[in-house]
Formats: sequence, structure tokens, C-alpha cells
Amino acid sequence: MKPGDLIKLNNQSNWVRVIPDKNSRSLEMVTDYPPGTIALLLEVHIADKRDGPSMESYAKVLVNNTPGFVWLYECEVIHDNE
Repeated sequence: MKPGDLIKLNNQSNWVRVIPDKNSRSLEMVTDYPPGTIALLLEVHIADKRDGPSMESYAKVLVNNTPGFVWLYECEVIHDNE
């Protein structure tokens, strides 16, 4: 998974919460999207732990012309940008 990839948002067939700012504590600007929503992957942030990548890894995505952040495990690549 790399920037430029088209992805599908999916949280085990549940809605995916996209937050506008990774440091935001407010839920006012949060948007929930249905599983299968298409997004563009902008950045990948891997949170490495001693034993490998963590579930705390996240991605910056563009959904409906709005950037936001999601957990990396909620992203499925549907098209590699190669």
C-alpha cells in the first residue's frame, strides 16, 4: 500500500470513521463512511513496535474531496498506482 493507490474503506463490513486531523479530540468534524467507500491513499504512517507493525498504523486519505485519517487496517487496496 502506497500513496496514490485507490483503496476501499472497510472495517469488517462496518462503517469507517474518518477524522479530519490525526490529533483531534473533538468528534464534531468526524465523518462515518459505509464499507466499500472508495478513497485515494495520500500518506501511510506505520507505527512500528519492537515486534513489527502496530494496529496503530494509520493512513491519510482523500474521500469525497476531503482529506482525513483512518486506521490502516481499514484500508483495502483496489488498484496499485504502478
